[in-house]
Amino acid sequence: MIRGGVKTEQVDPEQERIINEALTQQLPIEQWGKVTGNAGFSRYSDKFDGKLYNGTEWTITGFVVKLKCMDADGSERWTRDFRVDKEIQPLTTKSFSFTVTGQQGDPKFEWSISNIYGRRE
Repeated sequence: MIRGGVKTEQVDPEQERIINEALTQQLPIEQWGKVTGNAGFSRYSDKFDGKLYNGTEWTITGFVVKLKCMDADGSERWTRDFRVDKEIQPLTTKSFSFTVTGQQGDPKFEWSISNIYGRRE
């Protein structure tokens, strides 16, 4: 395709997706401390919502949230991993959300990021 005298290639979205997946890898562990955020449950919802700040030079393409549910006595009810596919450019913050089942009653939760994927820009 030629626009304004300059030849441009039309990008096939599927081909671009395949290339981006090939470039995606686990972020080096020394970069993890530059990824911060906060999250929790909405008061009357089964949604776990949060915001993640990407302070790295990498584009984050996904991450895994480890969620631990505990009963009132402190005993562990369950621990689950949730993969979040979300692109977060360097030095920006994005919201994330996913649905969780099995949190009936008034349990306490702990969460952490157990893996981060991305590509170097």
